[in-house]
Amino acid sequence: MALYAVGYQRGDNYCSAEPLGAGGNPYAAMNLPPEPERLDELVGVTARTFREREDEVLAATDEELYALYQIESE
Repeated sequence: MALYAVGYQRGDNYCSAEPLGAGGNPYAAMNLPPEPERLDELVGVTARTFREREDEVLAATDEELYALYQIESE
C-alpha cells in the first residue's frame, strides 16, 4: 500500500496482489492437482484484503500518510 503514498498509481502504473499459495511446498504446487476451492478462497481473501487496505489508504489525508510512512511533508 505504500505505493499509493508515493504516487505509483498515476499514469500507466498499476499494481496487483497475487496470492502466494496454500503453503511453502513448491513440489506440491508444481506436481499435485490443484484444489480449485482452495485457490478460489486464497484469491478471495487476497482481493478483499487488498481492497480493504486500498480503501484505508485512499481515505487517509496527506498528513496521515506522511506521518505513517515517515515522509517529510512538502
